[in-house]
Amino acid sequence: MRHYYITIVFLFLTAIVSGQSNKIFRLHLHKKVLDSLKVAGKDSTSYNKSEEQNQKYINFNPVMQFKNEIDYLDIVSDIGDLSQTTIFTVYQSDDATKEMELWGLYGEDSNITLTTAVAANPDDFSNYEGGLTKVPVLNTYLQIYHPKNKAAFPNKPRLRLGNFSNNTLKGFKGSIAEIIVYNTLLRGNWRQAIESALALKYGLTLTNGKDYLSSEKKVVYSIKDNENFANYIAGIGRDDSLGLYQKQSHSTEESSLITIGIGAIFPTNNDNNMQLDDNTFLIWGTNNKPLAIEENEKPEYQIPLLQRKWKIQATGEKVSELKTTLQLDISNVFKEGDRDKSEYLMVIDLSGDGTFLSENIKYIEASGLENNILSFEEIQWDTDISGTDVFTFALKENLEVGLTEDQPISCNNRNDGKLLYEVKGGIPPYNYELLASDSIMDQWKSTEAKYPEKFIENLSEDIYRLEVTDAVGTQTEVLYNLEAPTPISVDLGEDREFQFGMEEILLDAAILSEDEITYEYDWTLDGGFYSDQPSIAITTQGIYTVNIISSNGCEASDSIKIEDSSIQSFILFPNQSKDGNYQIQVRLKEKQRVQVHVFDMMGRLIYTMEGKDQSSYNMSGTTILTSGIYNVVLKATDRKASFKLVVE
Repeated sequence: MRHYYITIVFLFLTAIVSGQSNKIFRLHLHKKVLDSLKVAGKDSTSYNKSEEQNQKYINFNPVMQFKNEIDYLDIVSDIGDLSQTTIFTVYQSDDATKEMELWGLYGEDSNITLTTAVAANPDDFSNYEGGLTKVPVLNTYLQIYHPKNKAAFPNKPRLRLGNFSNNTLKGFKGSIAEIIVYNTLLRGNWRQAIESALALKYGLTLTNGKDYLSSEKKVVYSIKDNENFANYIAGIGRDDSLGLYQKQSHSTEESSLITIGIGAIFPTNNDNNMQLDDNTFLIWGTNNKPLAIEENEKPEYQIPLLQRKWKIQATGEKVSELKTTLQLDISNVFKEGDRDKSEYLMVIDLSGDGTFLSENIKYIEASGLENNILSFEEIQWDTDISGTDVFTFALKENLEVGLTEDQPISCNNRNDGKLLYEVKGGIPPYNYELLASDSIMDQWKSTEAKYPEKFIENLSEDIYRLEVTDAVGTQTEVLYNLEAPTPISVDLGEDREFQFGMEEILLDAAILSEDEITYEYDWTLDGGFYSDQPSIAITTQGIYTVNIISSNGCEASDSIKIEDSSIQSFILFPNQSKDGNYQIQVRLKEKQRVQVHVFDMMGRLIYTMEGKDQSSYNMSGTTILTSGIYNVVLKATDRKASFKLVVE
């Protein structure tokens, strides 16, 4: 068994409680105190060397560590009459699964013990909640004791830390940071002020919705006013009446996610030599929301923020002049992929209401990242003297702007073009400047509703340049050449008529385009004909009209008249003449002159027949033809028809 037996006279401090002077003692159980004590025991020297090499800290303050269930420390002193007493203990267990013994106060008029679950005297014991945990604990024990069974006490009065019952199953493993004993029953604000000071010193959150009070009974962190930020409370501050001088701090309940220190962050609180005025405090708490970027859409003038936010309450005449360093452990903050591609920002809402409106926001860029610890330096709080700030973090991507054509300029309206702009990254809000042909056309801010849908409308043909400047002066720009469309046209040609023997005529209005423009076709004819195809095959006469509309609004139209053939019939018989004789019958739409030419297969003209001013002709062929094949051609004005004639 290893134990330490120390003789010490407790330091008596004077405090004013309910108008009376009361003696208290306060014991800081760490190496500097132990070095001043006379230690007996053969292995005490080796123990102190071990402690020096492996000193443990809670919120940058050194503590006494018990590593073995059988270890204990005896401090001999006249502890006096503690029939009325208030005892504050700060400790941290290594094991949250079982009850362990913390200390016993033994004297002629006092006999009190405390475990991680029970406080007891010879006649009574009471359980308390919250002691079985691995995070640091602040226990406040109050006693009004009138002993029923007072027995002689043969030993010297003492305080025993660690195992006090010789039951190794209950021996304490962990750290005891501090014990304060008042020989009076403390109530109300003074007790709450002491608890506040210990909570700030060791990075604890007070339970049961208690406000944090200073020795002047001033609320330095209001739970009611900060009810959405009542988790993982920590702070820095100085209160000489309470022996508090905490220059750097984090919540020991949240694995040191956020650490804030005056000037810089040092290995221990004592190493930090920066100065803090008495009754000056910076205390913060969190809303305890996820450590991920907000998923809901935000206005263009707001940057996506971390869902987890912190509120800090400032107290003190010169508190806004303090320059602090904040460290953020990003091991579990943001998505890993996002962390790799972005810069880190700290975002402070100076109004303290947590709305993060652009006019109230201050951005601070990270000064360094090492071993997943992100640092922000020279931060000043409550610069608007409102009493509070709300802060969080964000990822700043590169400022980028895009400009695309949403609606082309139409053919009929040469100034109805529409561009769509998109901006991402940088730090909003943004300032915009639109130039056309290098002349300023328009200026606006992202906080204005000038282009709420990000559409810039009523544009004519020009080269546009959009310049964007973010909240910290970063600039970028993009160019877009908005071109007016080339008008379209269609030409169906001159009026036409069916040739004799022709069954259909093809009309083609198709427009070839090398870009993505599409066309709609609309064919009509008196009498009900309709088609939406680029080309049509017609079989009847009439006036055909096509209307064409392009996807960029250009229109074109043309008509053509199609008539029946002027030669309504042309009959030659017999078409296999045995003697060279044959008959020709011709029927025309109107009276006109006709000619009939007979050619041999060599294309030589054999003879010609002619008729004048008739609409119907009957002609007889000649007998001079010899056996062979002939081509008989009928010509009527500018139309013609032909047959092959076979003579046996």
